[in-house]
Amino acid sequence: MLELVGFHAWFTAGTLQLDAAFDAAAQQVGMALLSADKDPWSRVYGGGAAVDCHVDLSSPRAQLLVGPLERKTIEFWGGDIIASFLTTLCRGIGVTLGRTYRDGPGLVQPEELSGQVDFIDWFQYLSAPIAAKWDLAHLKAGPFSRVDVFGDGAVALVLGSDPFEGIMSRRRAADYLGIELAPRLVKGPTGETISLDWK
Repeated sequence: MLELVGFHAWFTAGTLQLDAAFDAAAQQVGMALLSADKDPWSRVYGGGAAVDCHVDLSSPRAQLLVGPLERKTIEFWGGDIIASFLTTLCRGIGVTLGRTYRDGPGLVQPEELSGQVDFIDWFQYLSAPIAAKWDLAHLKAGPFSRVDVFGDGAVALVLGSDPFEGIMSRRRAADYLGIELAPRLVKGPTGETISLDWK
C-alpha cells in the first residue's frame, strides 16, 4: 500500500507575494523551483524528490495543499527539512491553521479556524490566536518532539522525527491538548464499519 502524507492549511488571501514566500521557504531548506503555474496557482520544488504545492485563491479564505508526499520523498528530504519547509511557508503566507493529514481525517475544517481544533497529526502550525488557547509553558512541556514558538505567538508542533516511523502518540498529544478525536472508522474485510482507537 502506498503511504502518503499531505499538508493542508487556510490563510487569508490578499496582496501576498506568494511566489516569493514559497521560493524563500524552499531556498531555506535547499529545494529548487522545478515548475510554476498561475491558473490554478501551483509550484513544484525539488532537487532530488519533488514537492508539489497548490493554492486555491477562489475565495478570500485561501487554502494551501502541499503534496501528498510519498514516503520516499519524506525519506529523501528528512522529516526535519519537511517540517522546516512547512513552518517557513506558514510564516511567509500567514497561515491561520495548518496540519499534515493522511487518507481520511486531518484536513483542516473551516470551523476550526475560530480556535476549536479537532484533530492533530505529525505537524501542525497554529497562528497566534489559535495557539493562545493553550498556555505557552503547557505547549513547551507537551509530548512533542519539537515545539517552535515565534515572537508573534504562533507555534509549530511536531510529533516525531518523520510522519511515518517517527510519529509519537497522536492520542497522547490530543489528550494533552484537550482535543477530542472523532472515532476512526474503517471498513472491515466483509464491508462492515469498524471503529478503531487512535494511536
